[in-house]
Amino acid sequence: MQDGLLALVLDQVGDGVVVADGNGRFIVFNPAARRMVGQEPADLPPSEWPEHFRVYMPDGVTLFPEGELPLVRAMRGEVVDDVEMVIRRDGDETGVRISVRGRPLRDADGVLQGGVITFRDVTHTRQTERLLRASEARYRALTELVSDHAYEFLVGRDRSLTPLWMSATLRQLGGFRENEEISKERFRDFIHPADREAFRTHRDRLERGEVDEAEFRVIGVDGSVRWVRNKARPLRDPDTGELMRLLGAARDITDQKLLDPLTNLPNRAALLDRISVAVARLARVPDESVAVLYVDMDRFQVFNQSLGYGLGDEILRLCAERLEKTVAPGDTVAHLHGDEFGVLLTEVEHASDALQVAQEISQVLSEAADIGGTRVAPSASVGIAFANGPDEPAVDILRSAQTAVSRAKRAGRGRYEVYDPAMQEAATVRLQLEAALREAIDGERFPVLYQPIVRLADRRVVGFEALVRWNDPKAGVVPPDAFVPLAEETGLIVEIGDHVLRCACRQMKQWRDELPEAGELVMSVNVSARQVAVGDLLDRLDAALDESGLDSRGLKLEITESLLVADPEAAEALLQAVRSRGVRLGLDDFGTGHSALAYLQRFPVDTLKVDRSFVHRLSEGGEAEGIVGTIVALATHLGLDVVAEGVETETQFEQVHRLGCSHGQGFLFAPPLEPAAALAFLKAGLAG
Repeated sequence: MQDGLLALVLDQVGDGVVVADGNGRFIVFNPAARRMVGQEPADLPPSEWPEHFRVYMPDGVTLFPEGELPLVRAMRGEVVDDVEMVIRRDGDETGVRISVRGRPLRDADGVLQGGVITFRDVTHTRQTERLLRASEARYRALTELVSDHAYEFLVGRDRSLTPLWMSATLRQLGGFRENEEISKERFRDFIHPADREAFRTHRDRLERGEVDEAEFRVIGVDGSVRWVRNKARPLRDPDTGELMRLLGAARDITDQKLLDPLTNLPNRAALLDRISVAVARLARVPDESVAVLYVDMDRFQVFNQSLGYGLGDEILRLCAERLEKTVAPGDTVAHLHGDEFGVLLTEVEHASDALQVAQEISQVLSEAADIGGTRVAPSASVGIAFANGPDEPAVDILRSAQTAVSRAKRAGRGRYEVYDPAMQEAATVRLQLEAALREAIDGERFPVLYQPIVRLADRRVVGFEALVRWNDPKAGVVPPDAFVPLAEETGLIVEIGDHVLRCACRQMKQWRDELPEAGELVMSVNVSARQVAVGDLLDRLDAALDESGLDSRGLKLEITESLLVADPEAAEALLQAVRSRGVRLGLDDFGTGHSALAYLQRFPVDTLKVDRSFVHRLSEGGEAEGIVGTIVALATHLGLDVVAEGVETETQFEQVHRLGCSHGQGFLFAPPLEPAAALAFLKAGLAG
């Protein structure tokens, strides 16, 4: 009864079932198995099996009769799981694809008694899977050919989105690697922070409806911001209606959103976005500033009315081109509205830098041009506003610049105004000073004076220090403290320094030739860090010596401690090259700002100069006297001369002499002198 019931069950099972005993005899070979094989092997002697059917692996390799069938392996005690094979009956070209599982049969004592295999026809399933894969491959290939960014997202039970698939263009935009698994956190960072709420609203509408469309910004791998128009459709479980996935495509509309169609420049929205990014950067770089210029064309309606709006547009396009060429590559020019432009200047170190750009804009825009056969010369007023900090809204800065340009237009045409009056005053003074300084260089208004350096033991002149002055037609003689820092910042110190070096070499050559009895006089010339940074100091030094004919031992270059500390290796190489020419070296303002004590043994200096601030405080005793004494002791140990600067009284002379300074310089001996007065002073010393 039980055997009969079991036989009925096996007859109804859709999977093939084959059972063999320990001797290899088939105990069970149900109808489903016979249908797949084509004929019950029990009806055939094993020697005739290969003539009626063969078993192949899916890759075409013959498994039977050369190899072992899963049933044979199961009868040997192996467990076989989901091995796919193809059975081809005699004359069958395609065969049946089956998935086979095998298990050994053991009795209660664990003794192997045979084996059983079950197999299922998966021919149709695999064909369907191949078709689906081919269809998916065609779909994805097609999406890569269109301009939209396609994607498919999995919707989690917590309503989070996890990308399942993205087109190559969308991966490239987001900086996602080809096979990278994109987490929901990683994807969240892809959406612009300011638009995440809008994106959530877009997703909520998708959950409630069928299709939704929205615009928002995404952040590219390079930090660039792109606008996209996204259209998506929800995919739901057909049985439960539960939202499972989102399928959609996003189109890049950045140019449409952020570019002005007339000038092809960024529009107002784009400028505000870039101002926000630049201002936020100030939190990391507090020493810089951000400036926004509002450029408003003067009397532009006159051009429209007289030439027509078509030619007026041509003038605007011309102005746009000129503005782009005026600003630095990293800055932004935008067309705001009508005849108004905005300019974003980043990495602004000085307020006058923005004023300089405003001047250049006014000059460039006012240049005459032929438009439609008519000679026109437009002009513009400029308003300037500076960011006050990393939290200031971009729209406020732009509004301040607009307020400033309104004041500029009220004052006349072609003018510029700064929104902050205090900053405007300081920046204007600095810009005027810089302009006057440039004009002074062109006009050779930098006379060189010479202050004697004396040996304290006998007050004999042993050399001079060349000191530059600025002879301004309006302000008169301008001392170095008033213009040298600005010359350093602007780089003008390189030209000024070269001028001083050449003059000093010529003058010392002349004095040495005229007064051989004066001995080996030495001319000291200051060298700034900016002159060194340019990289051609050695060339300029060689040119000055060759031009003047001065023996290199008659020249001493004075450098500051900060130059040594900033880049010791580069400084050492430079100073060694200077010394190889026979030129002497002095360390100026020693003891102030930086400590170069640890470096002195590395550098080939001949002289230490005690800063005048220490000399003037010697009368107070205490710290100043201790510092000077330490400097003298250090110099004596290293075999260096010590020059005390700013010696103005006999008391100071006696103090520095007592402390061991070998030389002095200051008004007690002589102020900086014109060349003729310096020569007379030198001669008087020789005669006395």
